[in-house]
Amino acid sequence: MPAVKEAATVLSNLQTMKGSCMGFANTICQRAAWHLMLLLPLLFTFAAAASEPSLILTGSPVYPPFSWQSHSNPQQVTGIGIELAETISNELGISVENHYAGPWKRVQNTAENGDVDMIAGLFVTKEREAYLDYVYPPFMMDESVIFTLKGHAVPLKNWHDAASKVGGGLLGDASITAFEQKAQSHFPDQKFQIEHVATVEQLFKKLEYGRNDYIIYGLHAGLAYAQREGVRDKIDYISAGLPKHGMYLAFAKKSAFRSYKAAFSQKIIAYKANGYIDALIKKYETKWQQESGPN
Repeated sequence: MPAVKEAATVLSNLQTMKGSCMGFANTICQRAAWHLMLLLPLLFTFAAAASEPSLILTGSPVYPPFSWQSHSNPQQVTGIGIELAETISNELGISVENHYAGPWKRVQNTAENGDVDMIAGLFVTKEREAYLDYVYPPFMMDESVIFTLKGHAVPLKNWHDAASKVGGGLLGDASITAFEQKAQSHFPDQKFQIEHVATVEQLFKKLEYGRNDYIIYGLHAGLAYAQREGVRDKIDYISAGLPKHGMYLAFAKKSAFRSYKAAFSQKIIAYKANGYIDALIKKYETKWQQESGPN
């Protein structure tokens, strides 16, 4: 804590100064020393505040309205989960550093490595539980679906029709892993072909151009991106055969801020009850629409 050490050094110097200001001739010197010593509590307060660590917060750059890379400040992320985490942190007296950490796969790696303290807006998987400590309950629910192109020569009526088709998914998206595991358990003799891409824009372009017969993505985020890409009226969606999943805040297990987990949980329960989270949903659905007109 270098700032606090510097304040202590100032105190020591002032005490030395006061001791050397002896006699009537040095009254001005003594008064100056006393006034400076009276200001020391403020100095220590500011020094301590400056030395307090900030909670480093991040989220998916491509999962609106839960979390996405800010258009106005590309070095940050924005969305329902982000504001929720920031609000709770502020109420608990925790300073927050909002940090864009790159593509979704890299975001998860930063939490695993302990380079960030919290990811806002993601669902639970066994793999993630190895390095993330989830805050329960979820702040809202979401589901992964299969998006298809309207007028496709052989439309998909249910998820197992996808066995003979070429699918698409986002790198690091746990819903793809869950879908592949489900498909393998039901059709052990068939291999579902799913191509992985780095961005959601690529995902929808491959569907639009017929390079993928279907893609798998979150319902809310998928519809949001389809609207932005100008293909909302060209797509349909069906169930991916996966259960709905909660959207959570999660601390990195290497984070010192994990001690606030219970306090975060209590705040989420209160916010779900008083309508605050419902207000955030409306706010960020509108914000995404305003920021992301069709390309």
